[in-house]
Amino acid sequence: MVSEFKRLPALDGVRGIAILLVLVGHSLSLRHDAESMLIGRLGVVVFFVLSGYLITSRLLMEEERQGAISIKKFYRRRALRIFPAFYVFWIVCIVAAMARHVSVPWGEALAPFFYMGDYYSALHASHVGQIMGVTWSLGVEEKFYLLWPAMFAFLHRNPVKLFRFALASIGAIWLYRIVMCLAFSLPIDYLRYAFESRFDNILYGCALALGLKLLKIEPLLAAVNRFNLMPFVAGAALIALAASEDRFSTSFIYIAGMALMSMLVATMLIQLVFLGSIRGWRWLDNRLFRFFGKISYSLYLYHIVVIASVQYFLPDLRARYSFPLMYAGSIALAWGSYVVIEKPFLRLKDRFAVVTAADESRSSAGRPQAHMAGVSNVAS
Repeated sequence: MVSEFKRLPALDGVRGIAILLVLVGHSLSLRHDAESMLIGRLGVVVFFVLSGYLITSRLLMEEERQGAISIKKFYRRRALRIFPAFYVFWIVCIVAAMARHVSVPWGEALAPFFYMGDYYSALHASHVGQIMGVTWSLGVEEKFYLLWPAMFAFLHRNPVKLFRFALASIGAIWLYRIVMCLAFSLPIDYLRYAFESRFDNILYGCALALGLKLLKIEPLLAAVNRFNLMPFVAGAALIALAASEDRFSTSFIYIAGMALMSMLVATMLIQLVFLGSIRGWRWLDNRLFRFFGKISYSLYLYHIVVIASVQYFLPDLRARYSFPLMYAGSIALAWGSYVVIEKPFLRLKDRFAVVTAADESRSSAGRPQAHMAGVSNVAS
């Protein structure tokens, strides 16, 4: 069983790479390049798996140290982490739409306000043109934050049963997608965006964290130890699958493609968890990647607002200028949101942290780094 945890800087790098995939994918999709949009979707899947892994790892850490978890403190931490930046973004998004003389569809605007953007997108095929289209994934994650900690608290004294529950849930959701795809006539995007169809993406990360705790994935770690280039193999397979998604039927994507992509992301993530501290792989802790990882939440929120504004106010600007302007504007706005809004609330959020950074440093001080046979470091 895992008895020690510490922060894995490599995961900040993974988060940074994921948000860059989303940013570049969404900006290039303006050229009606379907493959670019699909690369952006890959970034969202990485966020989902990573979110499940990090949240479950934090809950495991809390249970390890306290013998139980505080659901109330968990919800307070999540609220302080998510709500302030989101609701400021919501207001900015409405104002920006009005400035572009876009008629605000208030049904679409109010759905994300109550974190129901996933179902709005699921029921409306015009997802790409929505003023708050990116909020669908936040709706999925928010429901995960409501349900998973409660289940964790119920089963935390039996991690084997919790691990099996996560795997069984993944299988059940996969089966649900197959049945709904083959037996029912649904809106074309329903299974792509609806919570009950995408929850398994996050559960792969949860199962990964639990598998690490229970040492259930040692064969995979042994393979990584023998072949350090495996993450590149998984990454190449992911990009190939994402880039070719439009060549497959919608049925194939729902029946097999979405599950396969999540499995590949989870496989690559555990490889990077192990390799992140090994010489030759420390580029994952690159300062630039960590910077993008730090502002990833605000960058995810604001990049579409900036892209749409550049497109509206400077329609004749050449691509060689418009794309750098989109990227620079998105990064600047995200950094401003992080500094002015996120950071103050993150400091307040730390008051409800059960395990502090100092605790983590003391717990890992003087201890050898984890090796293949017992990798026990879990990101916080």
